[in-house]
Amino acid sequence: MKRALPLVLLCACATTAPPPRTGKALTVERIYSEPGLGGTLPGQVQWSPDSRFVTYLHGSALTAFEWETKKREKWLDNVASYSWSGGLMLVRRGDDLIVYDPAKRALVGTPLPARRMQDARLSPDGRYVSFVRAHDLWAQPVGGGAEIRLTTGGSDTLLNGELDWVYPEELGIKSGYAWAPDSSRVAFLQLDESKVTRFPLVDWRPVQGRVEPMFYPKAGEANPAARVGVAALDGRVEWQALPDGTEYVARLAWTPGGELVLHTLNRQQDALAISIGGKVVRTDKSATWVDVNDDLRFLRDGRMLWTSEQTGRNHIVLDGKALTQGDWDVAGIAGVDEAAGAVLYAGSEGNHLERHVWRVTFDGKRERLTRERGWHSPVASPDGTKFVDTWSSVDRPPRLDPIEENRVAELDDYGFDAPRFERAAGLDALVFRPRTAGPVPVIVHVYGGPGAQSVADRWNGRSYLWHQLMVQRGFAVVILDNRCSGARGPQTVREMHRRLGEIEVADLGAGVAWIMKQPWCDAKRIGLWGWSYGGYMTCLAMTKLDVFRAGVAVAPVTHWQDYDTIYTERYMLRPQDNADGYRDSAPVTHAAKLHGRLLLVHGLADDNVHFQNAVHFVDELVKARKPFDQLVYPGRNHGIGDREARIHLFTAMQDFFERELRR
Repeated sequence: MKRALPLVLLCACATTAPPPRTGKALTVERIYSEPGLGGTLPGQVQWSPDSRFVTYLHGSALTAFEWETKKREKWLDNVASYSWSGGLMLVRRGDDLIVYDPAKRALVGTPLPARRMQDARLSPDGRYVSFVRAHDLWAQPVGGGAEIRLTTGGSDTLLNGELDWVYPEELGIKSGYAWAPDSSRVAFLQLDESKVTRFPLVDWRPVQGRVEPMFYPKAGEANPAARVGVAALDGRVEWQALPDGTEYVARLAWTPGGELVLHTLNRQQDALAISIGGKVVRTDKSATWVDVNDDLRFLRDGRMLWTSEQTGRNHIVLDGKALTQGDWDVAGIAGVDEAAGAVLYAGSEGNHLERHVWRVTFDGKRERLTRERGWHSPVASPDGTKFVDTWSSVDRPPRLDPIEENRVAELDDYGFDAPRFERAAGLDALVFRPRTAGPVPVIVHVYGGPGAQSVADRWNGRSYLWHQLMVQRGFAVVILDNRCSGARGPQTVREMHRRLGEIEVADLGAGVAWIMKQPWCDAKRIGLWGWSYGGYMTCLAMTKLDVFRAGVAVAPVTHWQDYDTIYTERYMLRPQDNADGYRDSAPVTHAAKLHGRLLLVHGLADDNVHFQNAVHFVDELVKARKPFDQLVYPGRNHGIGDREARIHLFTAMQDFFERELRR
């Protein structure tokens, strides 16, 4: 086993004046202009089922990379998306869905109307295109003929094979149905939303205004009622029995032999049942919550492979036998080479700030396959013998080995200094420092949510560039993780149970106390900013800690009763079961104790963290006569993602910190 590369530590002692920075001055407009300074990688990287080709979109060109010969070939133009099934591909081109046979470089059948087909999939035998329309599941024969209606009764409140808002957002489920391996049946998830609250999203831009209600289950309220059916091609549906206490159907799939596999959770999410063919074969229980993942694999000899957190760390298990172990985590199973008896996976062994690709044999022998410093994310071939590697480091934009190097020479024109990793009061920190003599104002960036690691040796896109812009403007920037960020393992993350905000703010306070002792820090000029959970952290920390002169909170939750059931109750239980926890964790509760100047930012069309959160917090700030600044973005959702809005927002943030931290 090779030793992981050591961290480069920033010396905390006083230094001589640094040399002046050379290079171009960065601007927010350049950060959000194309081509991006971080370059562009191919998209939708997939392997052909025979493990011969890696396919991807280069712009809108569907391109194939033959692994053995390293030859590239463009197969189709004007492609928006595609997927493999068997030896065929289902491709969206403009308003059409086409079935493409790569072996013949030819279309199969006639184009289908893509706009009328939601979540379209090709059956394993290539004979049918399945899709959702008008909340029901259908199948269209590829060779022509009448559509087959697989379900009936779909409506605005009854979804057959169609996902609602909360399931994909918080459970990570990708589709509401799955074909059986022999293409004879389709398993589907039915969600009845008739008891779910309709929350109004208001578009204020039309003269008369417009209300767009969405089904959104708030913490403690009714969820969509879930059940699972199996539809035959003649329209007959068999409803499946679910384990007692099932509230959520988190996954549905099939074994290679054609048995239905379900992952189900109770409402409290502390018990996960995996059933095969209607029989529960495994139950994971926890005193807090159980995480759902996509690591379950079925081997040809009947054995099962999965990952488990039962030891406090996430490790690979083969039919009850641990293949990996130690004080580190498996990030996920990438592939299985059954012929050689080995598993490809990504893991944090050796350095929790990096992620590497490893191979472990069925008898437990491990080998690290990636060498370059940084963060590696593999896409393995179906036979598990090889992988495409997307990797980056904190100062190097991602590349896709062996397909795309992603040359980004323009970055060198700006003369950036690489940020350095530090241990701040025992916490992970990433420090950006200007080449300015003497103490400087500091901007702290935080996310802080359960298991969400921010400090890592990986590229952080345009956020990295904006932080470098602020460094050029004479600020230091420090990204801080708390002890529950995930780097210390699932068991540590679970210390947050029932008390979101408590550990995070305490750790943030300890980290900032460390920052204030550094010779490069002007302790009277410290700012804070974060987005989503980081926005929540900014609001809460500025009411509980008197150390920040200014802060920017983008799209923050301000009371967990305003957020959705699945995410919130996983960590906090229902409001009726944890009233004190909800009250104490809410920035709304502590608004009267706000310290420093706050800029509150929200998209008015945010369907994730509703603008209601900002309204509730503003109401309490007004009652307490606390001054604040506010920006709203009409028609923008949680990401406030369009170029003009991003330029406006990050320019406003730059101006805000320039004003508040320099006076």
